[in-house]
Amino acid sequence: MSEHDDARVEIGGVEARACRRLQIRCDLAVLAVAFTVRALYLFEMRRSTLFSVLFGDAERFDTWARRIAAGDWFGDQVFYFAPLYPYTMGGIYRLFGPHVEVVRWIQVLLGAFACVLVAATARRLLSYSAGALAGLLLALYPAAIFFDGLIQKACLGGFLTAAFLWFALHSRPSRRILLATGACLGLLALTRENALVLLPVVAIWVILREAPSAGVPPASGTTGAAAPQGASRAWRARLIAAGLLLLGAAAVLAPVGWRNQILGGSFLPTTAQLGPNFYIGNHSGSSGLYDPLPGGLGGIRHERRDAVALAEAASGRRLSAAEVSAWWLERSLADVQADPWEWVALLARKAMLLWQARELIDTEGIELYRDRSRVLRTLGTVHHFGVLLPLAAIGLWLTRCRWRRLWLLYAVILVLAVSVALFFVTARYRYSMVPPLAILAAGGLVELANLWRQRRLRQLAVALGVGAAGLLLAYWPFPLKEDPRAITLYNLGISLAAEDRLGEAETELDLALERKPGSPMVLAARGSVRSRQQRLGPSIEDFERALELDPDRAEAHAGLGRILVELGLPRLAASHFERLVEVSPQNSDALINLGNVRLLDGRLDEATELYREALRRKPESFEAAMSLGQALARRGETTAAMRLFKRARALRPGDPAPAVEIRGLEAVTDRGEPTRR
Repeated sequence: MSEHDDARVEIGGVEARACRRLQIRCDLAVLAVAFTVRALYLFEMRRSTLFSVLFGDAERFDTWARRIAAGDWFGDQVFYFAPLYPYTMGGIYRLFGPHVEVVRWIQVLLGAFACVLVAATARRLLSYSAGALAGLLLALYPAAIFFDGLIQKACLGGFLTAAFLWFALHSRPSRRILLATGACLGLLALTRENALVLLPVVAIWVILREAPSAGVPPASGTTGAAAPQGASRAWRARLIAAGLLLLGAAAVLAPVGWRNQILGGSFLPTTAQLGPNFYIGNHSGSSGLYDPLPGGLGGIRHERRDAVALAEAASGRRLSAAEVSAWWLERSLADVQADPWEWVALLARKAMLLWQARELIDTEGIELYRDRSRVLRTLGTVHHFGVLLPLAAIGLWLTRCRWRRLWLLYAVILVLAVSVALFFVTARYRYSMVPPLAILAAGGLVELANLWRQRRLRQLAVALGVGAAGLLLAYWPFPLKEDPRAITLYNLGISLAAEDRLGEAETELDLALERKPGSPMVLAARGSVRSRQQRLGPSIEDFERALELDPDRAEAHAGLGRILVELGLPRLAASHFERLVEVSPQNSDALINLGNVRLLDGRLDEATELYREALRRKPESFEAAMSLGQALARRGETTAAMRLFKRARALRPGDPAPAVEIRGLEAVTDRGEPTRR
């Protein structure tokens, strides 16, 4: 090697070290900014009512995680909700105790590292400047900060999306990188089921990225026979690479499918939620947003129970988890076939809603958090989806000449968008699209600056026109009937009530009614709170007003019926419980309440059959087992009653009531009084 060659090697090494130092400084800066704003947000919100109570999905995940931490890691049912987030929470609880604050801080770290991964991916695909900008766009994105602070799986989904992009778009994928890409996709599918649709897309990317072209002549010095053999070996290598990708995904998903097979009889690699979710977003009359199943109570507390109860009631038999999903899917397709043009119009509506600047709510929306957080409010004035989308459109246009390197990025955005629009649109479902959009947006900003610097005004004007089209799409006027703040306040209120914080619950429900006057849902909830405070007059007014606005409001019928029983008016109460059974047939509590009224009216046999039906519909109901046991004991069926009291004791070991009933029956048996089986 010559002296000049030595010099070039030395200079190249110096440049490489300088580049690595620059990359490290960039990544550390992005990490510091992302962590700082998220930490400020947590400090700011730590005393807020919004952080002091878990509601919606958070409540369910916390309960599930506590069971896992206590050792119930296998469970007893097919997964209905994506399991990775509650299992992650369960692991954190096992290590640090059941402290939600620890989970939030770990999510802050994950969110900050997601920003670094996005920065590294953008730097690899575009430039150093684009990498820094992409990381900062995600670091300062209000919805990302919001989701990173929620007890909600969107944070984990965002991190896994960023990690998947980093692995999939690696410049020189080794076998380990390919396996990690597949595993990352599998983990993402256990957080957000629609990620499974990315698997064939990435497999095609792996096969085609460096596949030889059919028309390339053989290299100099090779024989005509050797060139096809070389091409054949190259294709075989690409197919092996795709196989490694699929193997990585299978290593994650196969154990879940095996577990679901054991518990439910069907190999389901993720969850059994496909049918109900598809029905929510595609039935006749759907809004394209989250709505409760018709005839159900809605919300994560009741969603699974509603789906199973309604499907089994219509089928007239017990159904497996896969059969429940299939029943809802068949019902959805029947609605689509009945009016295909209505469905096409619904798809178009969902496609437009997907790109709206606003963050569409299902349980809790960013708007109320923004009202109570200076961090979100300040950042949200200049940075949100209505800014990100036009910038990403500009980036897509200005980087089009690099499409061979970037087409996987385009495909990920497109496929995720289609998979969300096929079901229903919410902000947290859309959030998985934000990391790839941030990369494109960063590329757009860098190219816009270059065009301005070079005074290429014509190209600049065209790019800004593309951005204006994105802006128009983001702000296309779509009237929505629901006020996101009112929905969040309502969910917050009922969760506070569940924790017996009745005064705070009423305050939040009052605020919800200020935002949405005359909402029967909120009126019924406030009526329940006032009833528990023994303020029966105002409670009755709320329930009656709710029923004037919505005669089928289940919560109002239930609450008013209970008050009428308390006031000694069982026959008036019976009319409400009868109506409740009609509008909410899967509600076992309605049958128990109606049975109680029949019992007060001296109709023991009717009450017994109502209790029996309630227990059939909800075998795990402590109240149904106790009520049926007491009714059978009054009829002299001591043996059957004893079995039911023992069943109730097993369902709720800490409750003394079953033991009292069992001792009473044993005393009757000891006296030799006649019993019936």
